[in-house]
Amino acid sequence: TTTVLNTPIEQISGIYIYMPKNVTFAIGDVVEITGNLNVRLIEKNRNILSLDVGDYMIIGIENSFRVLMAKTRTIAISRLLKWLPGDTGALAAGILVGGSDFMSKNGQIAFQRAGITHVVAASGYNVTVVASWATLILERWLNKFLVMYIGILSIILYIFLAGGTASV
Repeated sequence: TTTVLNTPIEQISGIYIYMPKNVTFAIGDVVEITGNLNVRLIEKNRNILSLDVGDYMIIGIENSFRVLMAKTRTIAISRLLKWLPGDTGALAAGILVGGSDFMSKNGQIAFQRAGITHVVAASGYNVTVVASWATLILERWLNKFLVMYIGILSIILYIFLAGGTASV
């Protein structure tokens, strides 16, 4: 059966899409993908859907706040990785905005073995650290109401950079 999917790929749940390795999409691309939808048995009474791509076409660009957040996060991380290359920069990026996507496979395995993967997960703790530092630095020079508003603004900025995930 040939199926046409007219949805951003990350919104398609439960379907594994197999794209050629040389295909890349930019953040915000809206893609139309056609191909064969297959049901594959992985365990008794448990199937997965996979789409073997026959053709794809970028049909538009999504301009939303979510895409703006993702692009801003990507730019911030790439600049950080230029300044601190390798797993050092990936660790800093994970601590600052969450995620281990930029860490090498060996680095990810080392974190898992040590049981410290939570260090690179963005969470409410990171929000607390950001707000604490912002207010701690400014409370010496500004009145407490202005410091409070700057603290709130720093939290909003952090949520924006971290990608607005539920854990943040």
